[in-house]
Amino acid sequence: MKGIKKITALFLIMILTISTSGFVNKVESAQVSKSQTNDSPISMGVSAHAYVVMDANSGEIIMSQDADKKIYPASTTKLLTAVVAIENCNLDREIEVTQAALNKVDVESSIVGLRAGSTYTMEQLLYMLLIVSAGDAAEVIAEEVAGSSEAFATMMNEKAKQIGMTDSYFDNPVGMDWHSNAKIHSTAHDIAKLTQYAMANYEIRKIVRHSFYTVDNFYNGKSITLGSTNGFLRKRKYADNLFTVIGSKTGTTDKAGFALTTTAKDNEGREVICAFFGNSTRDKMYKDINRLLINIYTNHKDELQKGILNIRYPSVKDIMDQEIEKECSLTK
Repeated sequence: MKGIKKITALFLIMILTISTSGFVNKVESAQVSKSQTNDSPISMGVSAHAYVVMDANSGEIIMSQDADKKIYPASTTKLLTAVVAIENCNLDREIEVTQAALNKVDVESSIVGLRAGSTYTMEQLLYMLLIVSAGDAAEVIAEEVAGSSEAFATMMNEKAKQIGMTDSYFDNPVGMDWHSNAKIHSTAHDIAKLTQYAMANYEIRKIVRHSFYTVDNFYNGKSITLGSTNGFLRKRKYADNLFTVIGSKTGTTDKAGFALTTTAKDNEGREVICAFFGNSTRDKMYKDINRLLINIYTNHKDELQKGILNIRYPSVKDIMDQEIEKECSLTK
């Protein structure tokens, strides 16, 4: 067991090293030509403001359309909210919901229905934030970590720069773009970088793979069960013979369209991120992402790096997963 723990510790160090330093160094903008390749958005039948398909292990862009075009990130923003929260607050901290935080919640935001005076752990609030995209959880988290959503947004922008999100700005932790004088913006390229960084965090990775999550003692002793906004984790069909969707984050506003940054992985550890901002319907978005991922895992498989925690060794992986779960407090 000691030998396994040493192996586990080594892998954790490798993961932490990648997540804090080498993630964005290899990323290059490799926008595809719409007229010269069979992978073009036109030939693929994709309807998007912009998208990026990235090798999550190397950071290389495999396909893209308008990768660095200004877009509105909508609730994909909440991945950054989660990153800042986890890196600045213990997950076991008990947080009381204040009316001041709830007063910040815009009427157009998705909410879970938090009430002033209720108490939750930071971990529970993160599940609400990432599973059901709760704007009220975002505001409560921001107030707890930074004192206000404005101060938290400053922390978000500082973290975005560290990650290498050079064309992004955030003025709120929710992803709102409909308020007066909204300055929030990003690119598909930057959201792919954010997803890559976020999915290297064990806690985020653990949360976003859930189809459902039950919040015990949500209000007056009653529990509630939340269903993920990520349709791939519920009833949406995709090519699960080629890859498995392991999570990430949805977003929807009039300006952003239907957005989803998806992380998928095959049985040899090839992990792919598709940051997609659609300009059609929600149904079309899911079909387009599935089509892009099928293309990647069928025609570009040899371009993808195999992952560090490779599930070709399932017995070892099971043990390592158990040990990582015990030892993940080292990264808090």
